[in-house]
Amino acid sequence: MTAIDPAEAANMPMDVPVSKFAPAAMLVEQVDEYVEDVGKSLEEPDEFESEKEQLSQHANTLVVLALAVGLHDQDNQLKAHAPAIVKAAQEVAAAEDYEAAQAAFEQLKKAVEEGGDGPELKWEKVASMPALMKEVPSVNSTITRNVKRRFDRRGDKIASAAAVIAVIGQGSIPNAEDTIEPEKTEEWEKYCLDMRNAAAQLIGAVQAQEQEIALEANEKLQQSCHDCHEIFHPEEVN
Repeated sequence: MTAIDPAEAANMPMDVPVSKFAPAAMLVEQVDEYVEDVGKSLEEPDEFESEKEQLSQHANTLVVLALAVGLHDQDNQLKAHAPAIVKAAQEVAAAEDYEAAQAAFEQLKKAVEEGGDGPELKWEKVASMPALMKEVPSVNSTITRNVKRRFDRRGDKIASAAAVIAVIGQGSIPNAEDTIEPEKTEEWEKYCLDMRNAAAQLIGAVQAQEQEIALEANEKLQQSCHDCHEIFHPEEVN
């Protein structure tokens, strides 16, 4: 697995290869995990309405993960299947009832195993910004909980969570028009990049087993969320 340079990751421009902020192997693992999470949300038909928001979060996150896998500069086993995975995950996210969600999930599993038709992949708006932003806190909590106390034992978990955050940051860049301040495109892009780069720096620190750098990167990551909320989600700021 190609190592990420923490110093380089901290200040990357927008247009960099995906490997600069998330290794392909980590993203493939996260695609598999999010497919499993989608399936868990559909285990009980009678609980569909209560699970619907979390299902949307997982499916939309899966969309941007699959997009990153498909656009990755490192070859991987899901690269050719990525367009079909994006399409199927979008259909899961859009499902209004259990039957539609379950049918889309079956297509999602098939897409992972066999590939199929899907959209041309490029960094454009492909997922729901609100759903992605709702996923961020739970992933961030995994990072913060482990980086402070269990860094040496939970490095893989920290890095995998950071890879999800990095991809959400990159994948959210085109969604400025969906914010409460749609004209502030430059500010939105800056905070998305700050989040992506801090997460990439965190991955690099884990790979290098540098806990102090990891703690610093996590502080930057949490600060990027706070600063973004001050403009785009002020009710979340304490």
